[in-house]
Amino acid sequence: MAGISDEVLGLGARGSVVFRVLVDGEARFDSGMVRGGEKARRLPEIDLRGARELTVEVDFGDEGDVADRAVLCDAILVRG
Repeated sequence: MAGISDEVLGLGARGSVVFRVLVDGEARFDSGMVRGGEKARRLPEIDLRGARELTVEVDFGDEGDVADRAVLCDAILVRG
C-alpha cells in the first residue's frame, strides 16, 4: 500500500506525491497523484524473476514538498 500519512490531516496542506516502482529501470507501477486524505493505493504484484535492480521512487506532487509524508506499508519481497 502507498499513501500519505494521516498525521498531515491536521495541517493546512495535505500533501501530494507520486509513487513509482521500477524494475531494471522499467516502470512497473505508477500511482498517479496521491493526496493526503485519500485511500492508499494498492501496489500490484510485480514479477522480479531475473531482475537485477528494484527502485521505489516517491516524487513531489502538485504542491511541491509541503506535507509530503509518504508511507509505503505492507511491502513484501518473496523469494520463490
